Amino acid sequence: MTSGNYLVGKDLSMSGFELYVQSELEQAGYSVPDKLQVTDDDSTKILVSLVGEDTENSLNDALVKAVEKMEKENKGIPERDYIAWKHQVCGYDSKGGDVGKFDTLGTYSDDATASSLFSELAHKYLLAGLDGQVDEFKGKLGEIGHVLSELD
Repeated sequence: MTSGNYLVGKDLSMSGFELYVQSELEQAGYSVPDKLQVTDDDSTKILVSLVGEDTENSLNDALVKAVEKMEKENKGIPERDYIAWKHQVCGYDSKGGDVGKFDTLGTYSDDATASSLFSELAHKYLLAGLDGQVDEFKGKLGEIGHVLSELD
């Protein structure tokens, strides 16, 4: 077996990932031992470790199948009530076909490496998200300081 670490989707919720993507992976015989919602490039993604054969191609296939499933389940439901949307899990290839939205962080020749590296990757993305929040807070403090100085 092989394993891999991936960032999945764009602005995809954990519930959308679990309902559509993870369920497709598990039906195909893959396991998702680790998952965490993180922020990367100003969008929410799901950081996962995946175990099975040919994880990269299997993830792409699961994302495409997830779109088929969500389109079927979303028929007749108001769009505001959707758990996930197609654009969150798939884009288009050069021929106009669906292709899964994910970034490969690493693939490994055994089934344990992805899971053992998961905590380090999670820390990296959580700290990066925290840096963005600190910068935003500094900006707001600067604005407040400017307003206060004008009051004097």
